[in-house]
Amino acid sequence: YLDQEFRLFYHDKVCAGTFSCCYPTGRIEKAAAVFSGELQGLLAHVDYTGQDGKLLPPLTWEFRLADVSAQLVRYWLRTILNPVPCRADPQTKTSQWKLRISDIVKLSTASGGDNDTSCDSSNEIDESFGWGAVDDCSLSSLLSNALSHVYDYLGGSSCNILRLSQWKGRLVEMLPDESCCASEICHRGLGTARKRAPPLSDEQWQHVGNELQVASDFCAFYNRVVFLEQLLNIIIVASGNWLDHWEGTVRMAAQHLVRLYQQERRRHENDSKGSYVAESAKTLQHEDSHLVLLGLPLRELLSLLRNDILPVMSARYDACHSNMQKTIAAFRLGKDKRNNTKHKKLYQPQIGELDDYWKYSLWPGMAFPRVILLPH
Repeated sequence: YLDQEFRLFYHDKVCAGTFSCCYPTGRIEKAAAVFSGELQGLLAHVDYTGQDGKLLPPLTWEFRLADVSAQLVRYWLRTILNPVPCRADPQTKTSQWKLRISDIVKLSTASGGDNDTSCDSSNEIDESFGWGAVDDCSLSSLLSNALSHVYDYLGGSSCNILRLSQWKGRLVEMLPDESCCASEICHRGLGTARKRAPPLSDEQWQHVGNELQVASDFCAFYNRVVFLEQLLNIIIVASGNWLDHWEGTVRMAAQHLVRLYQQERRRHENDSKGSYVAESAKTLQHEDSHLVLLGLPLRELLSLLRNDILPVMSARYDACHSNMQKTIAAFRLGKDKRNNTKHKKLYQPQIGELDDYWKYSLWPGMAFPRVILLPH
């Protein structure tokens, strides 16, 4: 109809005449052609291949659905997790706004243990986000950041991240070696004022920077997994039917993203060349891809983190964190004024570049709070 009768019987002109202003008939015809193509695409996208066997690109409505669904997920995250916004009417917010998760938890910027990598103040944690996520108790921002790290660290863009059974295997592949930041160069550092260390070559400086990056990336991932485990556990065990509310809002909205993600994966699996879908052909934007994890059953995700992921990570985290701390001390990295010695200045400009890399790139990304359930 859209390809033939629509123009044959001048229905395009009838549509153009319904507008109060002068509307070109040509634009109506172009819109009809687009709708026709999408309707044909809907019928052909059952197996995501055309008549010639080639993969069909995503439809425009799939991009719109992905965008709207991601916005809906973020809305429900803010509504359930964050405090009631200041713009809410104080006279009616008690009856119109339900209790939030933020009302029953508190954020801690230090776990109190010897192995803590979180900052000593919330200001330093906030630097890694660019806003007061901790001071404002913006649990939705923290959760999104944590999920994004998990998605990227486990390779969600190159494997089916929804297959929970593969997480442990992927993690084992990505774990840094126990000798990370434990090389003689890393622990020798700059030496002391009385016994200076020999100058490092450019390759050795690069080695130290690479080791610090691998260790800090892993520590950042570990801290966020701990945060996820704590927050998901609170949602499940806290009184107030939070889990049922979560299932009917956040997870239901995320299911649209899950279906689009699975379609994207099937396009990849049906590709005879075995090459992954081009970035321009992905329905989910990169900044929204991690939200598909919210479509997973919450209890299964918590069980996986608690029983499979964290036990594998804990011992390796202790080793990497300890070696990294020794490397930091050996090269006198950080904001402490005691690190700015005359001896350290002898190793400029390389030590200055490494110091800035640590202070402004690696360290802020590692910092992450803990979430604690308040007593009744």
